[in-house]
Amino acid sequence: MIDIQTVFIRDVAKLRGVNFMSMIRVKAVENAEYDAISGLSYETFTDVIGVRVNSVTAQFFIEDFTNLLIALPLEMMRQGLTLGSITDIRILRSGEDSDGNEIELPEIISDLGGQGGRLDTKSPAGSRRVTVDGGILRLTGASFDKAVGVYVNKTSQPYTIIDNKTILASIPKDTHSIDDIEVITTARKISRTSLFAYLLSDNMTFVAGEFKLVQQFIKVLLTTPGSDVFDKTTGGNLQNWVGQNTPMNTPQALVAKTVLKIMTTGAKFSAMQAGSTVPASERLSDVQVLNVDFDREDPSVMNLSIRLNTFARRQATISMMIGTAEAAISSIVEDAKI
Repeated sequence: MIDIQTVFIRDVAKLRGVNFMSMIRVKAVENAEYDAISGLSYETFTDVIGVRVNSVTAQFFIEDFTNLLIALPLEMMRQGLTLGSITDIRILRSGEDSDGNEIELPEIISDLGGQGGRLDTKSPAGSRRVTVDGGILRLTGASFDKAVGVYVNKTSQPYTIIDNKTILASIPKDTHSIDDIEVITTARKISRTSLFAYLLSDNMTFVAGEFKLVQQFIKVLLTTPGSDVFDKTTGGNLQNWVGQNTPMNTPQALVAKTVLKIMTTGAKFSAMQAGSTVPASERLSDVQVLNVDFDREDPSVMNLSIRLNTFARRQATISMMIGTAEAAISSIVEDAKI
């Protein structure tokens, strides 16, 4: 069984422009003289919490833990300064003092490898500890401050948000062409372009018994007849209840129709299992409709409660709500902050 802990609503932001730009690439090395990763400290950038360029706070992102990509601060750009104007880079890492208190551990890179200790903008990317990488994507659009992911050619890439209209992101290694770019953002409302992201637990177990029966029955109950390529008659069609118009003066007609659909689906489900080797704990004996009514606060929502009885003389009670996803979210939290 897959334990879904959280479901997030996501959307794909609209891109307005895609360009290439340069960022500062810093390799995670302890001994810059030999330009190689050595020792145990500062082997990676996993503990980096901030970066300053010429004492100005800079945006950054970590690439494969051993490479840090730093953007030239906007303040320096407004002053007309370029990458060649950089004199020092301060990398701030999280750490602890002797008393266990959290502190910032600065690493100051004052010798950037070029003439006079400045940054050599002509050195190939990655050839020294500090170089310039011109293969960085500059994406422009809207609502980028809500971004939670960037995908290039369907591959997740590290990125940094410059402002709500600009994102800088890397490209996959050994990429010869860029065919697709997506910026995934958070969303509070569901639209036709919405995506769902699931947070799963690490505990996955085998599903059997009445738990498996419940999953299978609900799936069939919601299935649209004709959509199952193996059996065109399968399906209770309950998902298509959403969006239908029902006269307010005859609500019981829909209730009766729903009860009939559940009972009919249960009878067909049981008949399908009759010719199989399904264990008694997963074989449906009969279905009982315990309750069907409309929500008092929202008459567009129908609440269901049904009980599944198995041939192993075990029972499983299911509570369902038929309505829009917005109604489902608001039933969990008053203000859907997803």
